[in-house]
Amino acid sequence: MEDVLVLDDLEKIKAISQSYRLEILKCFEGEKPATAKQIAEKMNEPHAKVNYHIKVLHRAGILQLVDEKVKQGIVEKYYLPSAKTFLIAKHISSGTEEIEDFSADEFCFLTELEKQELTEILKNKVKEYIRDKRNKKNPNSSQYKIVTLFIPQQKE
Repeated sequence: MEDVLVLDDLEKIKAISQSYRLEILKCFEGEKPATAKQIAEKMNEPHAKVNYHIKVLHRAGILQLVDEKVKQGIVEKYYLPSAKTFLIAKHISSGTEEIEDFSADEFCFLTELEKQELTEILKNKVKEYIRDKRNKKNPNSSQYKIVTLFIPQQKE
């Protein structure tokens, strides 16, 4: 399971954009695989309905099939989300990149305290920058939600 999956095609975005499918994703517990039947029981929903939506998520690459077990002649398929976090690439709708691709040498090492400090600096800088722009509607402008994202890298 990846930390972040950037959704950069319409099939993936369409698959994850339905609230029912988001509810299915919320039923997974960490990195513990689950079957459609287990998810259906958690949601108190019909197995067939949940199974249909799981197949859509799987075809789109949002869920991955991690195991198959045969129990009493029935194949149980175990799934996991492909990532812990899903982001939608901005270039899908606007023609520009939202997520800049940083090379490995541009990563930094931060303590939790340094991360919090940097978050506060960025938050204050953004507030300062947008203070005068918040209510001004320029015909060439678009409304944005600004997010700071720290993605921990796996230790090698």
